[in-house]
Amino acid sequence: MIARFALVAGLVISNAAFAQAPPAGAPAAPPSQPGRISGAVTAVDGSAMTVKSQDGAETRLIFKPDLKVLSARPVESTDIKVGTTALVVSKAQPDGKESVVAIRLVEADAVTDPEGSGPGPQPGTAMTNGKVTKVTSTDAGQELDIAYPGGARHVLLPSGAPVINTFVVGQGALKIGVSVTSQLIRESDGSVRTGAIMVMPPGGGPPGAGRPPGAPPR
Repeated sequence: MIARFALVAGLVISNAAFAQAPPAGAPAAPPSQPGRISGAVTAVDGSAMTVKSQDGAETRLIFKPDLKVLSARPVESTDIKVGTTALVVSKAQPDGKESVVAIRLVEADAVTDPEGSGPGPQPGTAMTNGKVTKVTSTDAGQELDIAYPGGARHVLLPSGAPVINTFVVGQGALKIGVSVTSQLIRESDGSVRTGAIMVMPPGGGPPGAGRPPGAPPR
């Protein structure tokens, strides 16, 4: 359960894999290298934090002005309603239907990615971010229709599958020793910025995260 919770929570920093291209004639964006970092917070101030990843490397992340600090909690599948924003990772089954591998609901003020659909984080999966337009209860679980600009995806959420909800917690949740997963944007000048940080629940982060620096492994 913890591993899947971490997988779904980490999708908050998917770096807009299906973001639309800029309009023709628009100025090119400055060179950057998007990515992700997970680890324990070792230092934090009003405009930046330092994260120590599992390999021992420390990275200082500068907060973007529109930074969102989020967390997540388990909810019931009955919390999925028409109009709910949901990020779903799904995989096609032998019968052609798509089954949900992981699903994260997103409160209105916690949205960080544009709506769309594209390849998922695991081989053979798809990731869809959009609005739930239909919920149908069946013996196998809930069938969901998720719409996004230019398309829609129909998936089955199996009975008993974990569902989490993402909400804003603010920068006060960033403390030394806390486990986080964060956007990582490396700019051409060498600086590293972040616009979205997920504060992971105890035990929900990578090995070594969530403990004060130097503490012995559990």
